[in-house]
Amino acid sequence: MLFGYSRQHAQAVIILGVGAYGTAGMAQAFSAFSELREDTAASATTAMCGLAEELLGLKDSLDVHQATQVLVARAHAATYPLVHLGRDPAAPHRAFAVHADVFFADGINGAVARFQPNAEICALIVVPLEGVTGEAGEVEVVDVLGHHHCLCGDRHLGAPRVQWARAMLAEIHRRRRARRSAIAAAAPTVAQASHSATLGPLGALRQAARRPPRWGGGPWRQRPRCRPRSGRRARPAGGRAGGALKLHLPAALARSTRFAACAAAASPRRPTILVGFEFTGAMRLALELAGRRALSVD
Repeated sequence: MLFGYSRQHAQAVIILGVGAYGTAGMAQAFSAFSELREDTAASATTAMCGLAEELLGLKDSLDVHQATQVLVARAHAATYPLVHLGRDPAAPHRAFAVHADVFFADGINGAVARFQPNAEICALIVVPLEGVTGEAGEVEVVDVLGHHHCLCGDRHLGAPRVQWARAMLAEIHRRRRARRSAIAAAAPTVAQASHSATLGPLGALRQAARRPPRWGGGPWRQRPRCRPRSGRRARPAGGRAGGALKLHLPAALARSTRFAACAAAASPRRPTILVGFEFTGAMRLALELAGRRALSVD
C-alpha cells in the first residue's frame, strides 16, 4: 500500500490500482499493488518489484531488476522498516505500507505522475487516508473526487497497514513542527547577535542608547540619579565648563584588578578589556561578539 501526504489534495492519501484484466460489464475493483513472490526472492524485494512493474510500467526484465534494486537501496539508505503488517505473521501473502517520500523525490504526487498503464494495472485512484479503516468488512472506498469504488475480491486493506501509515505521518508532522518551533525560537537571538556584530562597538552603543533603561517601566520610572554613586563625585552645577569631573580611579582600578585576578583563577579566559562609563552593556556586548573578553565598570 503506497501512501503519503499529497500537497495537491492537501491531505494524506493512499494509491490504489485497477487491474487491466476482468470481465466485461462488471464493476471495476481496485486494490493495492501486488506481486507474486518467488521462492528465491525476499519479500521486501518482491514488494519493490511490484512497484516497478505495476506503477512504473516497466516490462524488460533488466529494467525491472535495476529499478527494484534502486528502490530497495533507497529503503536501506533511509532505514525504512519494510516489515510485514498482516495479522498472521506466517501468512505467505506479505503486506507492506510504503511511504512514497522515501522512494520518490516528489512524494506521492510524483509517484502518481510516473504511473504508466501496463498489462496489470490500467488506472489509479487517490483515496483519502482519513476515510479508510482497513477493517474486515470494508469493501468500498471513496476517492478524493467523491466517487465510490469496490475493493478487489472484497479484500480489505488491513487495519495494521492503515494504522501504520497514520502513525508514521503523524510522527513526521510532529517532528517538522518541533523543528520549525526550534528554528523560530533561535532566529531572533541569532539575528540580534549578527546585527550587533555588524554595527560594531560604536554603532551598538548608539543603538543601545535609544532603548529604554534595563530596569524597565519607561522614562517615568527611571532610577533616581540625585545621589552620586560610591567611587566618584557629583558633577558641579556648572557642567564641564564649571569644573573638571574627578574620579577615585585608584580605588576602582584596584577593585577591578582583584576581580580580574579572581576571574583568572576560575577561568583561563580572563578579561583583557576594561569598558568604563558602561550603563547599557552595548559596548561590552559588541566586544564579546567580536571574540574579546571585556569587563564593564560604571
